[in-house]
Amino acid sequence: MHREVHPNTLRLIGGAVVLFAILAGFWARQDRLRMALVAATLQTNPDEVRRVLQDGADPNARGQYGETPLMVAASLRDARSVQFLLDAGADVHAADAVTGTTPLLHATLNASTDPVAGLETIRLLLQRGADPRVETDTGLSPYEIALRWQARVSKNPAYFRPERLSSQPSAAAAAELAMHALVHELLARGAQR
Repeated sequence: MHREVHPNTLRLIGGAVVLFAILAGFWARQDRLRMALVAATLQTNPDEVRRVLQDGADPNARGQYGETPLMVAASLRDARSVQFLLDAGADVHAADAVTGTTPLLHATLNASTDPVAGLETIRLLLQRGADPRVETDTGLSPYEIALRWQARVSKNPAYFRPERLSSQPSAAAAAELAMHALVHELLARGAQR
């Protein structure tokens, strides 16, 4: 027995196929943009981060572990990329799926390798509304983390990038000042002692 298909049903099926093709193309483009944004962020290439965002990349796209490009840029102390991501609407309060770590915590945890760049990144996040009272999954706040880094640099100024500090003694003083400023910045923004 052969049944006739109503013309409206055929139009509906055809429309669904077209819509699916459009969405598949959109998803593929978004995936390419997400990958390009991740690559630019990991390479600390702020000009490429800005270009990919201008091309339509989602600044809040999440990676495999729930990390956002802002978390990556904050971890790498890339203040220019952080600025571009925030300007594009990146969520300063987003937390990764594994430890619940926010961009501010990522920046504070990684400030040790370059406290001057870390301070610039952290100030930017705080200016854009990052919560200085947020804690890691082990209960450490950005303030407590900064105090630990400050104690380490005070005891051993060469702790921060010894290869750079040996040829530039003033870099050790800059690192110590940056950590001191970071502690005070966090307190001024409402961190709990």
